[in-house]
Amino acid sequence: MTRTEIGRRIRWGCFGLGVLLLQGCGRDGTLNSGLTPGQESRSTASAKPPNQGEATAGDMLVVNLGGGVQLEMAWIPPGEFTMGCSAKDPLRVPQRRTAIRDGFWLGRYEVTQRQWAHVMGTNPSLRKGDNLPVDSVTWNNAVSFAETLESKIGQLHGIQMRFRLPKESEWEYACRAGTTSPYAGNIDEFGWYRDNSEGTTHEVGLMKANQWGLHDMHGNLCEWCNDKSEYTRNCRVVRGGSIYSTADQCRSDWPDSALPDLGGYEGIGLRIAADGQPRAVPASWRKRVPDSKIAPAVASRLATAEMRRVCIQHLRIIDAAKNQWEMENDAASGVSPTRDQLLPIMRTGGQWPACPAVGVYTINPIGKGPTCSVSGHALD
Repeated sequence: MTRTEIGRRIRWGCFGLGVLLLQGCGRDGTLNSGLTPGQESRSTASAKPPNQGEATAGDMLVVNLGGGVQLEMAWIPPGEFTMGCSAKDPLRVPQRRTAIRDGFWLGRYEVTQRQWAHVMGTNPSLRKGDNLPVDSVTWNNAVSFAETLESKIGQLHGIQMRFRLPKESEWEYACRAGTTSPYAGNIDEFGWYRDNSEGTTHEVGLMKANQWGLHDMHGNLCEWCNDKSEYTRNCRVVRGGSIYSTADQCRSDWPDSALPDLGGYEGIGLRIAADGQPRAVPASWRKRVPDSKIAPAVASRLATAEMRRVCIQHLRIIDAAKNQWEMENDAASGVSPTRDQLLPIMRTGGQWPACPAVGVYTINPIGKGPTCSVSGHALD
């Protein structure tokens, strides 16, 4: 797919398809978790926890799907949080205190193609790869996956686990993971979005996890929620943004929706939830969420991208100073450096005596202190 073709698909929202936002599709009308009835498809009432072996924050469940395929789920403890954003925020999603009365399990990763194919026997994804998130999933098929998974676990292990899609309030609560900021941290370290994805999905788990051990809650693929949209019965809620989304569209509080039978669009996937604390779970399934680290290859790639971004800023400063000097002195001031000339100086630090306008332009290495400004043009 060319950049031009991708551009045509991302005109608005995390999908870039105007049809997704037709008929007033928006966020769901649920005010909190478990406080208003009317959720459709699968009940989200959680089972009562057992008397022993109860899960706590930081616990992980490694569900054996058979055939060497596993599903890692993190425990999301009950609690309250402020859903939405401040009235001063440009997004202007109304804030409300929301209660998550019962803890639940949530997939640490978006459902992968290997997991989907193992459970469903098919793979609808446009981009193929066992550890890539399954894409091009309709809401109806996502619900079917949860139902089939539940049946499969029951048959394999004789364990009753109720799998489902998360509520929108549960999704935002889990994404925030006890924080009040729009992101789990630096968006470039936590999610694949328009500025760093290069227009393609990436294997799950390469970015950092949030405080509750969840990866890719920002970007990679939009994720289906169980809820209907607030304004029409024809749309269902999606959250998280995708590789086509801006950083804003990947915020924890960014609302979006899509037609439930929308098929063939590679920007939507899912993350599976499970109710309560399952009884008689094998001890081998219970583990602790490991420390989160960004994959070394991704870290190197992001560092290179950051180097290039700052290099462009340096070049703009030099060009601005050069142009200003030429206007004030009505004379040429020399040639500005190229990116290839400037990058080596940025790696080690040094000076660029390019022209009278710049004079001696001192550049500190990335992360080694502030860079200088020239003729009033400061590096951001």
